[in-house]
Amino acid sequence: MIGLKSGQKRMDEALQVREKLEKKGKRVTLLTVREVTPEALMQFPTIDSFVNTACSRIALDDANKFRRPVLTVNEALVIIGESTWEELLQRGWFEGKT
Repeated sequence: MIGLKSGQKRMDEALQVREKLEKKGKRVTLLTVREVTPEALMQFPTIDSFVNTACSRIALDDANKFRRPVLTVNEALVIIGESTWEELLQRGWFEGKT
């Protein structure tokens, strides 16, 4: 997901993570959203999980509000084997870029 709010439009990061996910055989759809809310994501019932490039705090602070996983970019990279939990802890959860 690419946020449309000022400071949250991280198109380059979204394109990079899309490429990595596709290389691992994942089907990817880029979405742009003005605000990441459970209601906004419910409009996409065929999407199993979301990778949020807009604001990583949403995936961490509001996880229980969403019906499907909303992952940070770092979490997605761990899932596909591009990174490890240990590496994230060493460099700091939010500092790592794709």
